[in-house]
Amino acid sequence: MDQDQTVNLVRCLSEIEAAAIVAQLREQGIKAEVSGGITGGFRAEAPGSIWVLVRRGDVERARAILDGSDPEGDARNPSDSDD
Repeated sequence: MDQDQTVNLVRCLSEIEAAAIVAQLREQGIKAEVSGGITGGFRAEAPGSIWVLVRRGDVERARAILDGSDPEGDARNPSDSDD
């Protein structure tokens, strides 16, 4: 499979939620974007979907970041300590 192919990571309820997820992933070095934001707010019988997209090769790490279990993320952004 093409690891650079863009795939759906997570479906969001709003553009604000999607933008927050994209920002979190970008802070960790993962290229992410929002798809479907314009139609996502419509309240028709078939509302649009808002998705966060990432490269196929980043899916596993992106999911770990969203779950709060990414060891690389902990190394990149160490928490403040009282040393």
